Order: sequence, then structure tokens, then C-alpha cells
Amino acid sequence: MSPALTLAFALLASAPEPTTPASTDSARGGDEFKTVVRPRDTTPPTAVLDRARLEETAGRDLATLLDDEPGMDVTRLGGLGAFATLSIRGSSPEQVLLALDGIPLNPADGAPVDLSTLPLGPLDHVDLYRGRSPWALGVTGLGGAVLLHSRRAPERVAADAELATGSFGTGVLRAWVGGGGLSLAIDGLTTRSNFRFTNDQGTAWTTEDDRLVTRANADSSSATILARAELDLDPGRLTLLDAWTTVDRGLPGLGVNPTRESRFSKERHLHAQRRDHEPAPFRRPNTTRLAPTATEVPDPLGEIGLGSG
Repeated sequence: MSPALTLAFALLASAPEPTTPASTDSARGGDEFKTVVRPRDTTPPTAVLDRARLEETAGRDLATLLDDEPGMDVTRLGGLGAFATLSIRGSSPEQVLLALDGIPLNPADGAPVDLSTLPLGPLDHVDLYRGRSPWALGVTGLGGAVLLHSRRAPERVAADAELATGSFGTGVLRAWVGGGGLSLAIDGLTTRSNFRFTNDQGTAWTTEDDRLVTRANADSSSATILARAELDLDPGRLTLLDAWTTVDRGLPGLGVNPTRESRFSKERHLHAQRRDHEPAPFRRPNTTRLAPTATEVPDPLGEIGLGSG
């Protein structure tokens, strides 16, 4: 062995063993350090939209609310009530996780979540994660997560309602009642979206064929009924959810090639339960969900390329 290597080994053998300083996660008992293990799910959200913030969105929907937040980019294929997806800081919509009371809402086929099918009225607050999502959900979103938390029923019965109307036949109805651990919420939206616009017939180089026309087949209606029950167990808590959602909207096509009868309809029935245990290391809530969904896209005239019939 060379003299240099011999000297190096001698220095390492004579060096004192490193000591680990006490941290906030350690407590000294006698001459020993006892490590306090904390639960892993301690990632705070980057933003929280509380109930007061949600109440400012009268007559609007969840997509409009999220689009106002930094880092949140909503792509909407039309006006109010149209198909809408969310991107967080440049991610794809498929990389964003959405959950309701800890129940993931992303389809099993990896498709993005349509924000227009999610209710806004029964929510108490919304947690935004622009990055890593909480591990307790059991799944993760590479781009981030949006966690929707429905309102918890108080001991005494309470209720409120909201009714809003707007242009182009737009109407919003939201109602909530709860008490004793049980709550029921109704969230409905309808709009004709029949605004007028200038149709240039696809000829931007001339205005001789421009016409003022009314947007056709752009109506949309949706409704959600959400029932929630919360039971205190020893130990932990059990939450039961039952949400029925229906959506029916026209597929208007391009301005130069409007449609008349192409439609989209979707019906989803979410049954879910979540069992929360007492806080403990490496323990996450147990969740079970069943979400039968039926989707129809009738195109009787073959206006959007699906073929007639």
C-alpha cells in the first residue's frame, strides 16, 4: 500500500464519530435521543379558496373560479357550461388530479376531468396544489391537484340558497341544507348561449359576405345532487358520498359550419366512502368508490363527422 493511502486510512480511523444534533422532531430523555415520527401527509396546499371566496362567484362555475388563480389555465370549448379542462403551470389536463372529499374523480382511462360537471354550490373550500399532491389520496397528479371539500353539516339544521339569472337565458340555482351530520345540496345551471356574432364565411380578405348571425345549438344544462353523511367512529370518522350528475349540451361546431342537432349528454352516479383513522405514521384513509357513467354523442345528420343514423 502506498504511503498516501496508509496516511488516509490512519486519519479516518482516528477521526471522531459524527453526532446528529437534536431537531424539532427529537426529544431528549436522559442520555438518549428519542425521535418523534410525524405523519407523512403534511404537505400544505399552495392556496386555499375559502367559503367567502366561493360566495363571490355568484352566477359562475368552478372553471371560472379556477381560471382566476395564478398558475391555473382553464381551456373551455365555448361559454358558460361548456366542456372545460384545467392545466397547472404548463402541465397537460391529464396530469391534474381532482378529488371530492378525498375521493379521486379522474377517470380510470386517464382522460381529463371536465370541470363543467363538478358542482360549486355545496363546496366549503378548495385546496390548490401547484406541484406534489398529498400522498394520502393514494394517487398523484404530476402537474398538481385540486381538492374539493364539501360543506360539513352542523349540529343544528342550517340551509341557504342562491338564484342568479343572466344574459342569453342563463340561470343558476344552488341550494344546501344540512344538520346532524347529514347534508343535501343541489347545483343547477342552464344557458342558451345564443349570442350574436359576425360570421365572415371564412373569407377574412373581404367583408362583402359578412353576416350577423345567432349562435345555434350552443345551449347547455347541467345538474348535480350531492348527499353526504358523516359518522364519528371510535377511532376515526366515516364519510359517505352519493353524487348524481347529468349534463346535456349542444355541439355547435365552427362559426362557418354550424350544427343543428349534434348533442352531448353524460350521466354519472358516484357512490363513495372514506374512512379516516386517527393520525399515525404511514397510515392513510381507506377509500372506496363506484362511478357508473353513461355518455352519448348523437349526430343524426353527420354534422361533426360521426356519421348519420
